[in-house]
Amino acid sequence: MSVMRYHSRQVIFAAFFFLLAATLYCEDTVESKRRDVLKYGLEPDIIDLVQTLQSEKNTDYTADLSALFESTRSVSVKNGILALFADENLDALKPNALSVLTDPFDEPKDLVRQILAYVSKLGIKEAAPMVRKLVESENADFRDAAIQTLGKIGSADDAQYMIGLMDSDIPGDEKQRLIVRQNIMAALGDMKAVGIRDKLAEIAKDKDENAVIRASAATALGKMENPEDAPALIALFSETDPMLRTASIAALGTVRTPEAKATILEAFKDSYYKVRLEALGAAEKQQLAEAIPYVRYRAKTDPVPAVRMRAFETLGKFDDAESRAWLLSLVAADSCPDADRAKAADVLVSSDYPCDFTEIEKAVLATFKDDKKIKLRYEFGKVLTKKKDPRPEAIANAFIASKDTITKSIGLDFYDKNRYGSMTDAVKAIAADEKQGALGKRAKKLLGSESAPKSTD
Repeated sequence: MSVMRYHSRQVIFAAFFFLLAATLYCEDTVESKRRDVLKYGLEPDIIDLVQTLQSEKNTDYTADLSALFESTRSVSVKNGILALFADENLDALKPNALSVLTDPFDEPKDLVRQILAYVSKLGIKEAAPMVRKLVESENADFRDAAIQTLGKIGSADDAQYMIGLMDSDIPGDEKQRLIVRQNIMAALGDMKAVGIRDKLAEIAKDKDENAVIRASAATALGKMENPEDAPALIALFSETDPMLRTASIAALGTVRTPEAKATILEAFKDSYYKVRLEALGAAEKQQLAEAIPYVRYRAKTDPVPAVRMRAFETLGKFDDAESRAWLLSLVAADSCPDADRAKAADVLVSSDYPCDFTEIEKAVLATFKDDKKIKLRYEFGKVLTKKKDPRPEAIANAFIASKDTITKSIGLDFYDKNRYGSMTDAVKAIAADEKQGALGKRAKKLLGSESAPKSTD
């Protein structure tokens, strides 16, 4: 017996090392093939691989890609590498970027724009003098991109320089001048240049200034999150132009003063729907408990569907018992519009609200008794399969047992997310039924991946 056991162990160990070697060989083969593509591949193959590496967030080939960037003449390949390095915050191409920006006008325009995006993403401040020269240049090809980049990497001096540009002779027609000035305002907001706050407030209050520029100045002030700017921003809410009122409330969302809070609450009653949308965003950002009744009223009565749905979502950001009870009553109400019932369920489930799940379960299961509610059933299913949750197991079994193809498919979504044991036989039956087509293939795939780690989101 001992000899047999000895040989059995040898066989097991041999098999283990064989599998390990095979795995390492496969990994080595994949890596080698990828390096060969980067060295010898055609442009489309290299671009495809770079995009794959970007989707994988793979930084194992940084040295290879840096060398390729130096040697290739393909702008598309260079742009792909820059995009990957920007995504992963890799500064290996910083010297190349600075070199291109030193004399950009001899380079392909697409490459220069991608370089500016790379510099902006990594915050390469050494590039600021070169970017400023692009802004000043008579060649307007890169002006807008350069202004935006300066907003990400510029200093206080650059902020003063850009605010000076606002009143300078900007080349082009009135529309082009407006775009440039709007970009400057946005860049100043990104810089959070506190040294020019007074100038921004002055622009926001200037009734002779273009409304777009005044709104942009307000947005820039809002990004600085300074309570001292509240009076200038509140003053804009008295304007008749809805664009200015919208900008006012959006900016006040970052300012925490009693006056700002009162203005945000007043904005819930504004006649322009975008102002009401910004009020919802501001209340959510500041977690204004005083706004909850306003939010709930908008969810119940607003004439604009986009505002009503946004109000539902905002309610999900507050742990409020009255709001929970109202949302649950919508889910259960047959007379309520299907879109509202689905949205209410989404808020309750996605926000992890403590609520009576049996009421949600009853509402979902009731849709199986009425074919007119089949679309609502689908929407409920989409909501309940967004994340792992032990509660909807009975619902999941009802979905998988349905004869309707879409319903059954959602049942597989439940199984994919939760692996309820009570569903296994039904999934196996789908997998074994050749008439199930795509559903059968998916069921087989799910059963074959049962040992794979599952997402817990």
